[in-house]
Amino acid sequence: SFQDVGMRTFGVAGKLAVVLCMDIFMIGLCVIMLILFAQNTMRLWPVLTQSWWVLIYALLMIPFVWIRSMKLIGWLSSVGVLSIIATCIVIIIASATNAVKEGDTLEYHLFNDQLGSAMATLMT
Repeated sequence: SFQDVGMRTFGVAGKLAVVLCMDIFMIGLCVIMLILFAQNTMRLWPVLTQSWWVLIYALLMIPFVWIRSMKLIGWLSSVGVLSIIATCIVIIIASATNAVKEGDTLEYHLFNDQLGSAMATLMT
């Protein structure tokens, strides 16, 4: 593991530095995910503020943090794969039913306002 590499190269200080960096990275990743979930939900359903959506998603994710068995995590990841497949099917059906007819104008922007945050999320 990374902790072992830090321990063997720099001793206890190296291990602590690696643990600290990885913990900060993981917490930051979770915060980014919560903020992106809240922003997207707020765009789709602007009933609550972004802070309330972050709180709701944090409460929904807490039980998944307590999963200790890899077997349960395997089932959870299979549910994730099925949801991605279902989302692709819904997008294909929606795009087929809402196809642009001849003469209609379609606005398309190559670079949207949220491109930077999307790329930053993909890089983490």
